Amino acid sequence: MLAPQFGNATHLLLSQPDHLGTQLPLLLVFLLLDRAPRRWYIPVAAGAVLTWVIIADRVALLDAVVPLVLVCGARALLAVLRHRKSLASQWYELSLVAASVLSFVAATLAVRLISDLDGYQVLPLAATRTPIDEIPQHVVLTLEGILNVYGADFFHLSNGSLLGPGLGGLPMAAGIALAAVHLAGVGLAGWGFFRAFRYFFDPSDLISPVLATAIAVNVAAYVLSVGPVGVFDTREIIAVLPFGAVLAGRMVPGRLAGVPRRLKPVLACASACVLACYVAALGYGAAQPSVANSEQAIVPWLEAHHLTTGLGTYIEANLITLDSGGRVAIRTVSWQFTRDVPRSFESNADWFDPRHNYANFIVTNTADTTPNRDGSLRRSSMIPRQAIAALHAGPPAHVYHYKRFTIMVWNHNLLDDLGSTPEILPGEIPCAHDCV
Repeated sequence: MLAPQFGNATHLLLSQPDHLGTQLPLLLVFLLLDRAPRRWYIPVAAGAVLTWVIIADRVALLDAVVPLVLVCGARALLAVLRHRKSLASQWYELSLVAASVLSFVAATLAVRLISDLDGYQVLPLAATRTPIDEIPQHVVLTLEGILNVYGADFFHLSNGSLLGPGLGGLPMAAGIALAAVHLAGVGLAGWGFFRAFRYFFDPSDLISPVLATAIAVNVAAYVLSVGPVGVFDTREIIAVLPFGAVLAGRMVPGRLAGVPRRLKPVLACASACVLACYVAALGYGAAQPSVANSEQAIVPWLEAHHLTTGLGTYIEANLITLDSGGRVAIRTVSWQFTRDVPRSFESNADWFDPRHNYANFIVTNTADTTPNRDGSLRRSSMIPRQAIAALHAGPPAHVYHYKRFTIMVWNHNLLDDLGSTPEILPGEIPCAHDCV
């Protein structure tokens, strides 16, 4: 009932599942803590799963570790300091605190070991604080993002947010009506969120305040970080959707039990109408024809010109390589202007070794755009000329234009011009007026 069906929200959930998949094992941990008896092996099992999740995605630190430490630690302190209970009586809460902290320590050591053994490296959580004058804008972006993932975003109906991949467009009136219907889900999740804090010290319910605290910690960290740039970045706080849905399911039914009998048929009818609207919207979306991605058209052209390995930005590297079945390999290189040094991101370091690979072209696509807050489009995958000049590769031997693609070809291996091994941090490409 709380899930969105159109536009940016669907794109965030299905095409950019950066942190959405992380929530499944976390919800399983919370389910275990909610239903299992208070036995010594429960914190051990929870800690083991948390370690596994944090190794894969450190956002679990905000979504599970910190909330468990805060809630369980506060309960143990209250019991000892105010109610004069012994520390031994709080062994379960203290065990969960210890298991949560140790899971982060173990995951950090595991990732370091993997890196030392020439495995993968992971990016740290963004710890840079945003300037104070940007916080109001981040608050607005956060609120818009939360509405967006719940399918209730009224702010982006006019700039294409209802034109999700394969979904087609909806008339403006229908889009507004659908967003309004989804406000019911936002309202229920919000109600559950605020009500859950009433159980912060209630021994009968551990998970509700943990989930509410997780949402608060994640959103607060997001607002205070440099992360919010557009609605697209809401993937960093995607936990607000599943956690909010769980809180709505846990908190709301109990309150509805006290509704007068004469109003229950009205509530049942309203719920059925809302659910019917959701099902109709989902059916409409599923009936729309699929649309090929904009990168697919270049694959036959590159193969016909015997161009098999090149450089590009994140979008080209992933889609062209996938669409070609690996016959054409585009390697991700994002240019970071602060140092004029290429940086790899979500790539294999061996791909950039000139002893084993030969890359002689760069490809860009003007169809790749990212919406700005004002509704205009920014060319997010274009490579500024000064970035290419920083390679010191000289002018390309050939420049081709095919549809909306630009292909620059050199007669030597561009990997020799990358210098030192690219770093793992993602680069930023602030394309303005000097894009290829």
